Amino acid sequence: MSWTGRLACSLLGQTDGVTRLAFSPQGERLASCSFDGTIRLWDAATGREAWAMRNHTGVGDLTFTRDGRRLISAGNNAIRVWDVTSRPGVRMIRLSSPRVAGGPGVQGISFSPDGRHLAAGCVDGTVRIHDVTTGQEVRSLDPGPILLKGGFPLVVNGVAYSPDGRRLATAGLADNTVRIWDVTAGQCLHTLNGHTGAVLTVAYSPDGRSVASTSADKTMRVWDANSGEVQIILRGHSHQASHLAYSPDGRRLASSAGGTGSDSSAEVKLWELTAGREPLTLAPQPIRAGQITFSPDGRYLFTPGTRGTVKTWDTSTGQEVSSFPCHVPGLGLVALNPDATRIATEGAGGTLKLWNAGTGQEILTLRGAHPGFTGFMDLAFSPDGWRVAAALAEGMVIWDAMPLGTRPAARADPKK
Repeated sequence: MSWTGRLACSLLGQTDGVTRLAFSPQGERLASCSFDGTIRLWDAATGREAWAMRNHTGVGDLTFTRDGRRLISAGNNAIRVWDVTSRPGVRMIRLSSPRVAGGPGVQGISFSPDGRHLAAGCVDGTVRIHDVTTGQEVRSLDPGPILLKGGFPLVVNGVAYSPDGRRLATAGLADNTVRIWDVTAGQCLHTLNGHTGAVLTVAYSPDGRSVASTSADKTMRVWDANSGEVQIILRGHSHQASHLAYSPDGRRLASSAGGTGSDSSAEVKLWELTAGREPLTLAPQPIRAGQITFSPDGRYLFTPGTRGTVKTWDTSTGQEVSSFPCHVPGLGLVALNPDATRIATEGAGGTLKLWNAGTGQEILTLRGAHPGFTGFMDLAFSPDGWRVAAALAEGMVIWDAMPLGTRPAARADPKK
């Protein structure tokens, strides 16, 4: 081997002094730790960052095991062992056979309750269902020939699986309808008419008996999922509600309206569906209109704030409980994993960031969107919390996010 003395590559990403370096035994990876509190794994040939781990501070030493499969970090009165073979797989699912110019374009996504499939609502009016493991399309829900209204295709703006996974609700952007599909048969069971504006999003109640929808007509409707009859019409927002979420017990509905500018405020309301009371409006604070989600016990609501924050609210009082900075100002996509321990937010340049929901500490950054990335349309965690998916113009990106930097490899029993 001859040495040229030329710089092969520069590894950029850490924001403070680098304290330790360790090559893997095969020399293909380089680990580094820094005063910025991160451990990073790099591709030694290209200089690209493979992952970053942020929940072991004060690291004073790094070393790989002989087989290169694990990385050991020591510091802050702890030794941790990380499985570096379980880096988050990134799977890009590109949708085929678009029926409109520019491709199918994914507007909304929903994991099946068993986590095996991911449904995508598309701008060509179809819903494409893919196998999460293989990325293959297993079913397409098609309303028939494309019908145009005002020059627009029948965009499916949002999708939601029923709790048993047998049905799927869709939001029609151009024809103002909600459709309920039999997933196995691929047949439309009900077309729900009543909204006078575009339907923006849909959600199934936890018991699967109702479907809620929001619309550009500034109303929300709750429908009987079996008969298709409207049960409740909710009015009160001064702007169209773009996002909604059921509480875990199904008795309340949260909705978010307005707040589309980087410094504007959204209006978030909590509706009692059984008591007929006036909705509880969250205390006036800078909130962006974005994804909203309840904690598993229903006591808290998570919303995106302005200037790159995520806010936590007490659902009984409507008061803000906490706020921490965690994403790019102006971006409003936020998703909470099922056990409410991690939050995924939209980052810059096609990245996602995972955060500790309790402390606000950044856990890791997920990368993988292609260079021509133009923005995510939707985010969703799988039911087991092991995967997170994002919708974008060309299709979907799925990250196997749980193992990386968030769960140390199994440790030996100290009693043995």
